[in-house]
Amino acid sequence: MSKHDYNTKEDKKFTHLDFTERKLIEKWLNQRITIAEIAKRLGRNRSTIYREIK
Repeated sequence: MSKHDYNTKEDKKFTHLDFTERKLIEKWLNQRITIAEIAKRLGRNRSTIYREIK
């Protein structure tokens, strides 16, 4: 059996999209770049991009 410590917090650092990232998203959407590709280019999760364009 493996021991799990579910009370340990991971150091996750969430940051908001900055103005430059938002402008890049706008530009790439106009160029018909896919959400998956935009997320990959920015190093962000696809859901972050979807929430931004919603």
